[in-house]
Amino acid sequence: MQRRGMFQLLAGAAIGGGNALFASPSDGKDQASQNHVAWVTEVLKRMQAILPGMTREALYQVFTTEGGLSTGLQRTFVSRDCAYFKVDVEFQAVGRLTEMEMVR
Repeated sequence: MQRRGMFQLLAGAAIGGGNALFASPSDGKDQASQNHVAWVTEVLKRMQAILPGMTREALYQVFTTEGGLSTGLQRTFVSRDCAYFKVDVEFQAVGRLTEMEMVR
């Protein structure tokens, strides 16, 4: 029984001591972490400002095209601020002739 108690005590000390290595001296996030969160928040707000029905011109102010397969009506765009933020966009055909209209 004493061995089990000693093992639990040592295991608890090892786990607690390991957590102390990663503990921050301050209660909140450090300044660099807060800056990163604020930056990501601003980038996401810019991205969310692009709404269905807007023009490609408005889209190109926040995003740029990414390589890969695309069509005139579907394309993947990447944020100008961070290449890890990507969106797939489907466009509506406006002013295009259908195959039937082109045949006539």
